[in-house]
Amino acid sequence: MDCDIDRAPFSIRSNIATHEETSSIAELSFEVSISPNPVQNVINISSEESVLATLYSVTGRKLLREHLGSGLNKIDVTTLDEGYYILHLTKDEKQLVTRLVKQ
Repeated sequence: MDCDIDRAPFSIRSNIATHEETSSIAELSFEVSISPNPVQNVINISSEESVLATLYSVTGRKLLREHLGSGLNKIDVTTLDEGYYILHLTKDEKQLVTRLVKQ
């Protein structure tokens, strides 16, 4: 049975609790939408905040590093070979790491 769940756009929310000197706990959220996955030509990355996007090969070689503004951003990946890649998004101390499939 085929399932298209990997083809659907997805959103990720990462919550991080930090302990400050005042002994209070602050929750930091990081929301982003990445589509399509698998990708053929262009990755759409939508975020409420500006983020730093870094794309790595599965061997750890840095292929792309780009500052993305808030809202919808497009990254052209037509020159990449088919295969698996690691997308690392950061905003201050918040991080998101996900697998990306290029077809």
